[in-house]
Amino acid sequence: MDGMTISALARATGFTAPTIRYYERIDLLPAPRRSASGYRLYDDDAIEALHFVRRAKRLGLSLDDTAELLGCWSEGACSMTREELQRLLASKLEEVRHRIEELRTLGAHLEDAYGRLMGHPPSGPCGPGCGCPPDVADDADASALGTVHG
Repeated sequence: MDGMTISALARATGFTAPTIRYYERIDLLPAPRRSASGYRLYDDDAIEALHFVRRAKRLGLSLDDTAELLGCWSEGACSMTREELQRLLASKLEEVRHRIEELRTLGAHLEDAYGRLMGHPPSGPCGPGCGCPPDVADDADASALGTVHG
């Protein structure tokens, strides 16, 4: 038998067989040739493509973005792949910077709320000013973070 079975490809790449089949179903990977008995048979190009997918995932790219990049990459035009990758990474970098700012804001709210809870608890029931639940300094920032408060 010439070629790797799906289990051999899975061992070679660290992806599971169901994940490989899924990537084929969504056309992220081309359909492999089949043996006379119907087994999928993969070549070294499948290994390279799955390594490419893994690197794209590590960069936080979606499967759609990865499929687009794989199309450029498989055509062999490095300049096209690089241009598309630059565009995608610039967008992803902007998302990450925005999320970091959101997390800094959330961190400040958490530190403030925690600091208020560190004082002596009131002797009576919960109510305004007791710190349960803590007030969030800016409603707009809290809603952007998906924080529920009342």
